[in-house]
Amino acid sequence: QSSEYEIATAETYGDAIDMLDSEAYDAAVCDIDLAQEEHSGLEVLEHIRSKEKDIPVIIFTGKSREEFAIQALNLGADYYIRKSATNIENLYAELSYYILTAVEKRRTKRALTETEIRAQTYLDTAGTVIIAFDKNLKITMANRKACEVLETREEDLIGKDWVSEFIPERDKEHIASYLSNLLDGNVTPDEKEEGSVLTPSGEKIIEWYDSVLRDATGSVVGIISAGPEITDRKKTEALLRSNEEMFRTIFEESPIGIEIFDEECKLIAANKTALDMFGVDSEEEILGFDLTLDPNVSETVMDSLRSGAAIRTEGQFDFELVKQKNLYKTSRSGILYLESVFSPLVVGDETKGYITHIQDVTAKHKAEIALKESIERFRELYSNALTGLFRVRASDSLILECNDQFASLLGHSDASEILGDTSFFRSYLDKSAKWESLKERCKEVDRHRTELRITRREGDKIWVRLSLRAAPEKGFLEGVMADITQEMKALELLEKQKHELSEFAHAMSHDMKNIFHNMIGFVELAEDENDLRHLKKLKALIHDTGELLDHSVALAEAGVVIDKAEKVDLDDIIRDVAESVVPDEVEYSQDKLPVVMGDRKKVAQIFRNLLDNAIIHGAPKTVEVSSRREDSCYRIRVWNDGKEIPESVRQKLFRSSLTTTKSGRGFGLTIVKRLVEAHGWTISLLPERETTFEIRIPLPSR
Repeated sequence: QSSEYEIATAETYGDAIDMLDSEAYDAAVCDIDLAQEEHSGLEVLEHIRSKEKDIPVIIFTGKSREEFAIQALNLGADYYIRKSATNIENLYAELSYYILTAVEKRRTKRALTETEIRAQTYLDTAGTVIIAFDKNLKITMANRKACEVLETREEDLIGKDWVSEFIPERDKEHIASYLSNLLDGNVTPDEKEEGSVLTPSGEKIIEWYDSVLRDATGSVVGIISAGPEITDRKKTEALLRSNEEMFRTIFEESPIGIEIFDEECKLIAANKTALDMFGVDSEEEILGFDLTLDPNVSETVMDSLRSGAAIRTEGQFDFELVKQKNLYKTSRSGILYLESVFSPLVVGDETKGYITHIQDVTAKHKAEIALKESIERFRELYSNALTGLFRVRASDSLILECNDQFASLLGHSDASEILGDTSFFRSYLDKSAKWESLKERCKEVDRHRTELRITRREGDKIWVRLSLRAAPEKGFLEGVMADITQEMKALELLEKQKHELSEFAHAMSHDMKNIFHNMIGFVELAEDENDLRHLKKLKALIHDTGELLDHSVALAEAGVVIDKAEKVDLDDIIRDVAESVVPDEVEYSQDKLPVVMGDRKKVAQIFRNLLDNAIIHGAPKTVEVSSRREDSCYRIRVWNDGKEIPESVRQKLFRSSLTTTKSGRGFGLTIVKRLVEAHGWTISLLPERETTFEIRIPLPSR
């Protein structure tokens, strides 16, 4: 407590408010933190100012954050003093000084005349910065706005050197020279001059208006400078200039054509890309072009623009229409495909024009058409391929994609059936473990080729040739599969025939040696006995040898391949054969027989040999040919009531080892068997007592 003033204290917000409202005080000192947490010293300050009391308020607090100081000063605090734990004596001396200064300032203000009060009020409420300097350029006055812009208090500004403290280094010499010349009367004040000032938060820009201050005698005593802070405006202007330059660069250098139209859709600007795209030499030649007259721009586009909505289009642009309408001079012809975006240029609520962005996509359009055609050709090729094409997931062999031929190989009608069934490829392999070995093999080679058996949906088995390639990065295997069942059967038959031929050759060699030995014997007997009757027997042996050779040639020519498959009417062809082979004394009957696919000549040979075999070796009274259709095949039977074939002969009836018998029966039936199997048919001798041969002909697949 000082003898110079009397102190009254309050510990709570409520006590402070009651005291201030009930009595008059010369000054108030308040901390920010009060005893009650819901109120603060700033609320005390706010209450004082709300009552329009002009008593000085000093915030005396330990809080050091800048925002508290700024808030206090904005609420009308006269001073903001921060407490310190050290140098207590000087701290309270400083507080005492500011109390006395504030009270004195208050008394001084009260002593001002009404005119001075209005002037001071103007200075404090002015929205512009106002600063006064003496002849030494020391600050003598700064209004509240100046303190706000410079981010300090008036008492901290008074007496400061304006140029050295607040002018950036680059401007010091110029500003000092200008102000000195202004004081000396060597220059007249500029109408306005923009200048930068230094503040704690960085440089700010003020638009200064300067005037000299004179005393009652007219002598120059200083300068007063005033003006608005324009930092934000200058930043905005700089940004606008930068954006304008950037837009101009984008506009001129853009690889996309850009056109700008006014509100009447008249062209006012076009970049070089747009000019080149439309075959125009210079912008002047196309300025004023009316977008609404272009027949290449649809009414939909114009309606959208008129409604204030942007629209994207892609379509053809015909230069012949431009020439017919004489819209502008162009060096281009033909058709381009353009992708365009039409957008309104809206300022506030008003449409001030339109802008179009145009890109030539002719090459892309042609590429898309070519790609589409290529895809269609590929799909057609893929779908109609004669081999099975497929793709399966490597992890579990799920069939991901396949063509109809692949599905057919597995016994399905088309690809959609097998894919819809979520089939797994491994389930069709003859051995399910084969899938893992196939995958492992594909890891070792670029493409794995193999032949294996698969089990079709209905349970029948076929041989396939498989070419498989792995795509590990995509997680699948893709392959080509072809049915080689007939090929494998042919190879099997060839192997069998090779074996039969070997047996036949050995048998033929043995029999021919016997015949030649007999021939030599008859020749020797004829010589020794001079009996020509032995030559007759020799002649018979030579005749039998000729027949044997003829049958051997027929057997060899039967082969395993038919020349040409065509529709063969069994009813007609067998009836013709029967007329030439079956004698009149033998009763012959024939069912209505089907039409099948086969080699006409060899089919006739099959039934000629069967009927010939029945007539020659069976001596029948009756021969019948019948037909019966089952689900999978036709059964054609050739029956006769002639001699019964012994069991010992039945077991080797179709073997070539029987071919050297004098009867020749083995030759004919061996030839029949080969011709039947060459067609993919089967033949068997049924176990009935009376001789019955049955040929099974598979029905054609649908």
